[in-house]
Amino acid sequence: MLKNINLKRVSKEATWIIIGQAGTAIAGLFGVKLLTNVLSPGEFGKVALANTIVALVSTNFLFGPLGQGMMRFWAIAKDRASLSEFYAVSNQLKRNAIAISILAGSLLVVTVFFMRGMEWSALLAVSCVVGIFGGWLGLRTSVFTAARKRQLVALLNIGNAFLRPVFAVCFILLLTSSAFWAMTGYLLAAIVLVSLAEWFYQKKFAGSASSGTNLFGNISTGIKKEIISFSWPFAVWGIFGWVHLSADKWALQTFYGPEIVGPFAVVTLLAVYPLTFGSGFLSTLIVPVAY
Repeated sequence: MLKNINLKRVSKEATWIIIGQAGTAIAGLFGVKLLTNVLSPGEFGKVALANTIVALVSTNFLFGPLGQGMMRFWAIAKDRASLSEFYAVSNQLKRNAIAISILAGSLLVVTVFFMRGMEWSALLAVSCVVGIFGGWLGLRTSVFTAARKRQLVALLNIGNAFLRPVFAVCFILLLTSSAFWAMTGYLLAAIVLVSLAEWFYQKKFAGSASSGTNLFGNISTGIKKEIISFSWPFAVWGIFGWVHLSADKWALQTFYGPEIVGPFAVVTLLAVYPLTFGSGFLSTLIVPVAY
């Protein structure tokens, strides 16, 4: 295995990963500075709570685990000369994940509407949609990462981290200073990034394979079962991981309100950046090479 590693290529990839990680971190800090200047602590706290829902939908519930499966089996499908089947299956799994997320999100929004009213249900609804588009972007990014398209992944990640607060501030300045409009800006940014990622995916990867896929057509279940079998443990662990990362914010919301959640979210974000930078760099570099 080590003999097949091109050190020059790995060094170039590592450089782009560092650029992507650093750019995302800088954009994230820039976003915190922007949003804290235009939102009150309470509204920023609501944005922090909304982002926990975005993380649940886009990373922990379905899309994140499926992204791990697609990252793992892209290389296997390439070795088997069955990438066309892989792209067809990945599109089918994407549609299924979107449908399940819409159904689960709709039920949750209706429940929250009757329990907490329009404001929280509207914020939850837009957060779920942001999470769906974020998960869609994550699935495409997983394939790009598996194909070791480091430059593309870095630029998409930086663009996502930069555009979200910029669009959020634009909506806030044009309309009103509220968490709902901030998340609407996040949604617009997610739509832009998904459109770009989908264009690259169709042009550089799936091509005619995905365009010829029938929504209800017969697709070989072999690689589909393999991807799901590989992915479901990530889903189980992802739920516990989400609770671990989000329980503190929701506990503060329950006992003290969003005015306390906002400052806590800022401090937490600043504290975890060094840790996520190192772990993110190593996993992003090593996992596709190992696969």
